[in-house]
Amino acid sequence: MPLLISGSQRNSSAASGYTNLSVAQNQLGDTPTTSTGFTLIADRGSLARYVSSLGNLNFDKGTVISNLANQNITFIGTGTGTVIISGPQENIGTNTGVLVVDGGIGISKGLHTGEDIHVNGLTIGQGYQGVNNIVIVGVATTITNTNDFDGENNISIGYNSLGSMSSAQGSIAIGAHALSSGTKLNNTIAIGERSLESAGTRNFTFIGTVTDIAVASTGTLVTIPNHGLVEGCSITFTGITGDLGLNLNDIDYLVRIINSNVVSLYNYSFPENEYIYSINSIYQITNGRNIPVDSSNFGSGNFSQGKVYRNIITFSNIAIGTNAGRKFSNGQRNFFIGHNAASSFNTGSLNFFMGYDAVSNLKSGNSNVSIYSNRLQSGQDFQVGIGNVFYYDGLGQTTIGSNLLIEAFQIEDATGPANLTGALRVSGGAGISQSLYVGKNLSVTGTGTVTLSPLSSGTVIIYPSTATGTIDNMIIGSNNAQSSTFFTTVITSNSDSTSSSSGALQVSNGGVGIDKSLYVGLLADVNTANIRSTTAATSTTTGAITVAGGMGVQGSIYSIDGNVNEDNLLYSPKVTVSTSSPITANVGDFWINVNTLAEYQYIVDEGNRFWIQIAQL
Repeated sequence: MPLLISGSQRNSSAASGYTNLSVAQNQLGDTPTTSTGFTLIADRGSLARYVSSLGNLNFDKGTVISNLANQNITFIGTGTGTVIISGPQENIGTNTGVLVVDGGIGISKGLHTGEDIHVNGLTIGQGYQGVNNIVIVGVATTITNTNDFDGENNISIGYNSLGSMSSAQGSIAIGAHALSSGTKLNNTIAIGERSLESAGTRNFTFIGTVTDIAVASTGTLVTIPNHGLVEGCSITFTGITGDLGLNLNDIDYLVRIINSNVVSLYNYSFPENEYIYSINSIYQITNGRNIPVDSSNFGSGNFSQGKVYRNIITFSNIAIGTNAGRKFSNGQRNFFIGHNAASSFNTGSLNFFMGYDAVSNLKSGNSNVSIYSNRLQSGQDFQVGIGNVFYYDGLGQTTIGSNLLIEAFQIEDATGPANLTGALRVSGGAGISQSLYVGKNLSVTGTGTVTLSPLSSGTVIIYPSTATGTIDNMIIGSNNAQSSTFFTTVITSNSDSTSSSSGALQVSNGGVGIDKSLYVGLLADVNTANIRSTTAATSTTTGAITVAGGMGVQGSIYSIDGNVNEDNLLYSPKVTVSTSSPITANVGDFWINVNTLAEYQYIVDEGNRFWIQIAQL
C-alpha cells in the first residue's frame, strides 16, 4: 500500500513549496512508524482533524495488523451495533469457514451456535441438527494395547471428576469429585457427587513375609505364614534376592490356596481385554485358562525373606447417586445405586446395593444383595435383604418379616412326598411358632416322629369342623402310640377280644386308667383293675363298682370290712377236722382234733398267733 503523505514532506506542485489553500493539505507531524499514517476525521462544521493510525488494513491482502508490539486490535460495535463477519464458506475443519482463528479464542461471556460444535475431535450438539438430542461423540481410533492404564476411552464431566484420568481406562465420571482420588480405574462408572470418590486410592496392601519357596516344573509353592489370602487374588513379590528374585520380583501372579500358610502361583493367560483381580476368581483357575508357574529354571535355594503384597485394582464397578460407594476402594463388579448407598462400604466384590442410605452400616462382604435394607451384617458373604421384610443371612437361614401369601397361577394340590408338589414346597424342615391351618389333607410319611405336645394350657383336638363326633377312619401310631387325651372316643370295630393282644381296642405293655364308669357289654378278662372312685356301697346297686349279675373271683378280696389282722382280707372262717393243726390258717379259723375230740380257734393276742381250745366234744 502506498505511504500516506507525511507532515515532513512539502507539496512539490508549487515551485515555491507552497500551494493553493483550496488544494492544500496541512503539514502533519511525524507518525510513530514509517508504515503508518494519519486518518482524517471531519465533523459537520467542516472542522478537520487527523489522528494517528497504528494498524494497517491491507485490502490487497485482506489483513488487519497492529504495527506496535503487544498492541491489541479491538472491533467495537457501538450502541446496539454488532460486529458482523459474514461469508458463504462452510466450516468443515479448523482451517475453513467464514472466520478462521489460527490461535486460541477467549470468550468472556456466553457462546451460542446454530449447529454442532466440533472440539478436539468431539462433536457437541443435537447430533447433526437432530431434534431434542444431547450428543457428545467422537471418532474412535485404534488402541494397540487395552491392558495399559494410560488414559483411554474415558468420560469425565464435573469438577475434579476422574482426577487421575491419565491412568484410567474405559471409565465414566459424572459429578463433582466422582472418581476423583484413585488411579488405575478400569471399566468403572460413577454418577453423582463424590460417588466412588475413594475407588482406586489403594493399589496394593501388605500381606506378609516369604519364609520358603518350593520350585518345580509342576508348580511353585510359596510359604507365607497366616497369609489370609483368598482364591484367585493377585499378588506381587518384592525384595527376593538371587535367581528367584530375578524371576519373581515385581511380577503379578494369581494364587490358589493350599492352606493358611501356603499358596500356589499361577500365571495370567487371559484375553487382552480381560482382567481378573477377583476374590471370587477360582473358576478362572479351575477351568484350565490359567497355567501353574513352571519354576524349574528359576534357580534354587538362597534368597532373603522377601515381602508379598496383594494387588488391588477396582474395575467394573458402577455407582449412581450422591456419595454412593464413597469409601469403596477394593473390589470389583459392584453396583451401588441411590444417594448414600453403601457410603461406608470399602472392600468386597459382586455386591448389589440399591436404595437411599442402603446398608449404611456395611463395610465389607462379597456377593451380597440389598434393596432398601440395612439388615446385612458387615463381613458376611451371600446375604440378601429386601426392605425390612426379607432377609437371608448367608448361612442358610431366611427371615420373612410379614404375612406370606402364596397365590399360584394354577392351583396345585400336594399329592405326595416322592416329588414335592403343591403351591408351597419345603425341602427341609419347617418350624411354626403360632397357629397352622390346613384346609384339606395333612399327610405325614416316612420314618419320622409326629409329636403333638401343647403346653399345660394347650389342647390337641381332632374332630370334624362342624360339631364334635366320630371320625370315620383314624389311625394314631402304627408302631407305638404315646399318651393322648380325647373328649369322646368311639371305636366302631366289632372285633371281639380273647386276649390282651386282640379286639377293637388293644393296650399292650401298659394299664388303663378310668376316672369314671366303665361299662363292658360282654365278658371282660381283666388281669388288673384299679378303680379309684370313693363312692361307698349301701346296697347291691351302689358303690364304685356294681355287678348286675354274679361275680366270680379266683383270688382274694381285700375290703374295709375284712379282718384287720389279715390286712383287711375279706373271707369266711374255715373249719378243719384232722389229727393235727392246719399248717396255714387265718384268724378266726376252727380246728377239731379227731384224737381228743377238742375244738380249737386261731386267735391273735398282743401280736402272737396261736390255737386256743374253746370246747370239748
